[in-house]
Amino acid sequence: MRHAGIEDMAELLEKQLASELSKMTLEEALTLARAFSHHLTLMGIAETHHRYQLLLLSFHSISA
Repeated sequence: MRHAGIEDMAELLEKQLASELSKMTLEEALTLARAFSHHLTLMGIAETHHRYQLLLLSFHSISA
């Protein structure tokens, strides 16, 4: 039952997103795409940094 509600909400949000995107000019869409690309790049950098920190902590606890 709950999955149906989630799927309905996802469908509604997808339609709203498509509607908003279709109203954008090409310049606005490119700006949004670039911003999203930067966001994903920063998320990847943060994830890599976090994994590196965990690796360092693991290494230090093993060698201590």
